[in-house]
Amino acid sequence: MLSEFTRNLWDVNPIGAVLNSQMPSSVHIKKFVDASGYSDGAFKVLNNGVVKAGIGGFLKDKHQNLVYIFSGPTEALSPLQAEIKAFYCLIKAVEDSQWKEKNILFHVDVRKFSDSLQKLELDYF
Repeated sequence: MLSEFTRNLWDVNPIGAVLNSQMPSSVHIKKFVDASGYSDGAFKVLNNGVVKAGIGGFLKDKHQNLVYIFSGPTEALSPLQAEIKAFYCLIKAVEDSQWKEKNILFHVDVRKFSDSLQKLELDYF
């Protein structure tokens, strides 16, 4: 049985809905988190050399209610750049909302990007 969140997500991002239903959850982490943000970028070079790229993501509160969702085309020169643009879009949405001062757990699915973010955090603090 699909949750209401997954049904709503399906209307905007069917692949994201499938992936969301397969994401592991950690009770230990979630009790300290006010919301979870997920972002994803897609990148493909077609046979004729045309590049197609898109971004998508969502934010849901600790009760699994959908707070924000986005998807659409973007200009990107690589798969990593598409991932970064998706994450940036999600960060901007949080920054411009009432969630700005909350504890948010962000999920990205590219190891290279995740490692870079963790290094940035260590350098920052």
